[in-house]
Amino acid sequence: MKPKKPILVLLSIAFLIFILIIFLSSFAPNSSFKKIELTNENNYIQLVDFPNLENTNLNSVFPHEEYIKSDNWKNLIKINEDLNYINSVNINKFQNMDIIIKDITVNNKFWNLSSLDSLNMLVKWAETFNIDDKIFSENSPAFRSIYNYWMGLVAKSLDNLIQNNYNLKFDFRVKYLRQRCIETTHGTGTSDDGVTKIITNIIDQKWHYLFVDRLWNATSNLFKFILIIILIITLVGYILFFTYSYNLLYKLINNKKTKTI
Repeated sequence: MKPKKPILVLLSIAFLIFILIIFLSSFAPNSSFKKIELTNENNYIQLVDFPNLENTNLNSVFPHEEYIKSDNWKNLIKINEDLNYINSVNINKFQNMDIIIKDITVNNKFWNLSSLDSLNMLVKWAETFNIDDKIFSENSPAFRSIYNYWMGLVAKSLDNLIQNNYNLKFDFRVKYLRQRCIETTHGTGTSDDGVTKIITNIIDQKWHYLFVDRLWNATSNLFKFILIIILIITLVGYILFFTYSYNLLYKLINNKKTKTI
């Protein structure tokens, strides 16, 4: 009588491999961003039309709501003009700059920070503020603050999205945005663990790196020996499994033919 336990073990191995394939398939990355652009309908407001901007307490008279709803904040050149105008009528330049920065950053709820497409558009817009300090030199600290604020918030938003959905770590869009943050020293804060790196390499089909560089070249001789034994056992197991399945199917067909006769 043929032993049944090895067959059960082999069936279990086959089932686990099937589950692993299904598991990895759920990490299939999205290929691209949706093509959306930051709309600018030239809905500008002119600060000269608003009174009392020379007030020492500028924050109390500044048209915050109108400014955020306008297209002024979307355009670097327009922001520079607005800052220059305020500075020309109000001597407190630090206060003036702080008000404009807060309206464009903290008070601005335009961006959808839970959408990767919106975050991509945000990065493109934020990078327009990453200019040489010699350009608009008087207002360059404001532009640098706006840029750092939004890039930092993009990195934080990516961390939050990954924490809520681990699979997003393997999404091309997330990897792209994280890399943009890292390149500008706005790190995303979340490092990849061993399992994540393995899954990422499998998705990216880096077989040579996985099996040659990491699994073979970076391991001891004892590990290589154990690995070879495991591979041989697995291969023999599959041979036995398919042999058993073939014999079982053959017997069922013959029994059916015999009953028919």
